[in-house]
Parts: sequence; C-alpha cells; structure tokens
Amino acid sequence: MNEVLDLLRDSKHIADKGPDGGASRLALWRAYLRLKVKRLGNHDRGDVTLLGYRMRYFDAANFAQLFREIFVNRLYDVPLASNAPKIIDCGSNIGMSILFFKNLYPRSKIVGFEPNPLTFPTLRENVERNALRDVALYQKALSDRPGTIEFFVKANEPGALDVGMFAGCGATPVTVQADQLSSYIDGDVDLLKLDIEGAEELVLTDLARQDKLRHVRNIVCEYHHHHRRESGSDRLSQTLAILEKAGFSYQLDAYCGPSGRHFSYQDVLIYANRKGGSAAPH
Repeated sequence: MNEVLDLLRDSKHIADKGPDGGASRLALWRAYLRLKVKRLGNHDRGDVTLLGYRMRYFDAANFAQLFREIFVNRLYDVPLASNAPKIIDCGSNIGMSILFFKNLYPRSKIVGFEPNPLTFPTLRENVERNALRDVALYQKALSDRPGTIEFFVKANEPGALDVGMFAGCGATPVTVQADQLSSYIDGDVDLLKLDIEGAEELVLTDLARQDKLRHVRNIVCEYHHHHRRESGSDRLSQTLAILEKAGFSYQLDAYCGPSGRHFSYQDVLIYANRKGGSAAPH
C-alpha cells in the first residue's frame, strides 16, 4: 500500500513539473520507473544511465531515494535570477544534487563538498565521467574552524545518507579534514545548499561571523532536528535567528509524524531567500 501511495504522490510531482528547463516530464517518468524496478530487484552497487547521465552508485535503494527526493520531489528547485548561477553544494554525496543543478542550469558554476572518504571517489567519478564543466570538488567537512575532526561513516554502507560529525547507529569514526565555508566565498552566491547532518548551525554561525551571508541570495538548508538526543539540542530557533539577523525571509517544510512522537528525529527543510531578491551591496 505504501508503494502504491508513493507512486501516486510521485506521479503527481512529475505531472506538476513546470516548463522550467531540465529533463522533460516523460524523461523523468521513465527514469523513475526504471529505478523503481531496480530498487525492488537488488541492493547491490552498480551503474546506470539516467536522463543522459552515467552514474555509479553504492546501493540501489539509496540511489532511488536520492533520485526521488532531488529530481522527482525537486527539493532544491529554487528559482534563480541568473542562467549561469554560482551554487555551493554542501553534502554532495555521490553527486545527484550536482547533476540536478547542471540539468537545470547547464552554465552553472558549482562548488561541492563531501568529506566521506568512502563516498568522495564515486562523487568525483560521476562528475568526471559526465564531463561536467565548472564543478570544483573538495573532500572536506564544513565546520566553524579549520583542522581535523572526527567524522562517522558506515563501512558496510559507503553511500549512506545519514553519516556526519555526530555518531549514528552502526557508524565508526574516521579523521577527516575540515574547513570553514566562509573561506570559499569571495563573491555573490545564488544558491547555498546545506545538507550536512547536524553541522548546519556551525556553518551558518561562521558565515554570519565572517560577514559572508551578505553575499548569499538563496539557501536550502536541511535542518536535522533532534539529530543529537542530549539535552539542549532544541536549537532550531537559533538557526532561524541567524537567518533573520542576516536579512533573510524563510519558509519551513517538515513531516511531523504521529503527535505522540516526542523528541524524535525530524528533517526540517528551510527555504531562505534574501529580502529584496539580491545579495547585500558590498
């Protein structure tokens, strides 16, 4: 029943896609059905060609989930004023979001960050094998200071979507290089995408402290509410306060689940745009 409901919802998302460039509704529908069959068939790693892109993946189920979220539900589909936007993609995983941005904006200039040493080689391979131009990749975690940090990975699930600076179930620590995102911003940014598994407040705090948020026009931030279960982890208001103070308005999107769930993990999508539609004057 859940599969049928998902199919109906996803079909509506594809049908509602506007004539905004990128892949056609028919191409999306074919790719979606192909991944549905592949996901049901196995969970092994493999290769696939979708929407003209050659992609390598670790797990068919995770890959199908990424495609569904990014290309079907279009989580990062934010109207941008430029046909050649500057996009910073924090948490690139194997590159599905980068492909989405390039599909929508072929002339975009993208900077991608992915610290997971198990995932980064596949991200780089997916960018190179599709000859994507103007894409710079960095194997670094993002935090509020440079150096090395403990990063949790899943050795038996290289493409896991829930690994990061904070321990999760079945994760083991490795040491990775970390840096401040503020050191990579030296001009206007049309879109900042943040999906960094609980480190978003650290990054936004650093951007505000270094006066770099003034260069950013739009933000899509996946806020990981109750990612850490210890006392004091209710900090959504602090993150929103950073955006408010920097001159952003925002919308929130979240699935609440049954009302009886107290203190459970929740993905909260924050869509923020600078009031007035442009970066602050320099």
